[in-house]
Amino acid sequence: MSWLKIMDWLRRVYPEARIVEPDAGPLEVVHTGDPSAEYEALTDRVALLVSPAWAPIFVEGPDAVSYLHRRLSNSIESLEVGRGTHALQLEGDGRLASDLLVYRGRDALFVLAGVENVASAYELIEKFTLMDEVEVGRQWETEATLGLAGPRAHEVLAGLLDPPAPAEALAPGGWGGLFSVTLGGLPCRIFEDARWPFAYYHLCIPPMALEQVARLLDEACGREGGRAAGELAARLARIEAGIPRQGEDLGERTIPLEAEMRDALSDAKGCYPGQEVIARITNLGHPARLLRRLSLEGEHAIPADAKLTVEGRDVGIVTSWATWPGLGRTEALGYLKWADREAEAAEVSLAPTDRRVPARVGPLREIRSHGG
Repeated sequence: MSWLKIMDWLRRVYPEARIVEPDAGPLEVVHTGDPSAEYEALTDRVALLVSPAWAPIFVEGPDAVSYLHRRLSNSIESLEVGRGTHALQLEGDGRLASDLLVYRGRDALFVLAGVENVASAYELIEKFTLMDEVEVGRQWETEATLGLAGPRAHEVLAGLLDPPAPAEALAPGGWGGLFSVTLGGLPCRIFEDARWPFAYYHLCIPPMALEQVARLLDEACGREGGRAAGELAARLARIEAGIPRQGEDLGERTIPLEAEMRDALSDAKGCYPGQEVIARITNLGHPARLLRRLSLEGEHAIPADAKLTVEGRDVGIVTSWATWPGLGRTEALGYLKWADREAEAAEVSLAPTDRRVPARVGPLREIRSHGG
C-alpha cells in the first residue's frame, strides 16, 4: 500500500507537519503543525485523522456469520445488516488475542483490527475455518484507512455522500456501517465507532482514491472550522475517552475485565474461547487489577511501565500517556491493583531519577454493558 501521494499532499497543505516514514506499512503523522489546534478541532468541531490506527479484514461465505459468532466474545448473529459491534478474540485462558470492530453486510462481514495487529488477527480468524465455508481476505493490502471524528463529523459526511444515505445509517452514537458508498463520487466504506464520546468514523478507501478523498474531507473539515489531525491529538483524545489500545494498554496477558471492556463481552450468547474464564471471574470473584485514568500537572515523558505508587506502595504501572510542549498537562492510562481501585491519588515514578510526580486517579469511563 503506497502512501506517497497522500504524504506529498500533506506536506504541501501542512508544511509544518511531522511525518514518520516507516520502512513498510502506512506513514505515521505525529502532528500536522499544531497539536493544540488539532486537538481542539477533534474534540470541538471535526478532524480528519490521517495517521491510520485501524486496518480492515474481509470475512465472507455461507458460514461467515456463524463462524465469527462462535469465535468472538460478542454476539455477531444478532447484528442487523448495516450494524456493527465491539468484539474480542480471546485465548482459551480468557486473555486477549485481538481487539476488533465487526460490521455485518448483506453478504459478508468487515472486521477492523489495530494496524499493528491486523496480520496476527487475520491469522487467528483464518486458522479455524477448516470445517466452515468461510473465506478471510487480507483487505488491508487493498484498502487504506482514514478517520473522521468530532462533534461535526456526521454533518461533514452527510454533506458529501452521493447519493445521500438513510438518516439512520450513520446516526451519531450508533454502530452504522456502509459497505459501498461514494463521497463526492469517490468510492469509500464507512464504519461508525460508538465507543467515543463524539462521532467517530473509520473510512476504508482504495489506493487510487486515497489522496482525492483526503483532500475532499480536509476541505470539508476546514469549512466547519476543523482540520487534519495527527497522532498526538488523537492519542490525547483516546486516553481522555478511556479507550485502551492493543499493544499499549492491552497486552497478550490482559484479561478484558481488567480493562473494563464489558461492551465487547456478551452475557447472553453461547460459548466462545475464553468464556468460561470470563464468567468465573464475573460471577465468583474479580480481576486482579483495573485500568484507570491518570491526570498529571505539567508535561512529562513517562517511561514504559512506569511504576504507580500509593502511600509508598507499588500498586500498578502506566501503560500509555499523552502530552506535548505547551499543553500544560499529561494524561495517562494505567493499571491499579484491585485493592487500590478506589484510590483518588497516586504517584508516577519517572526514569532515570525515579522522581515521583503526583497524579489524580479517576474511573476509566462510564461502563456500558452489552447484552446482545
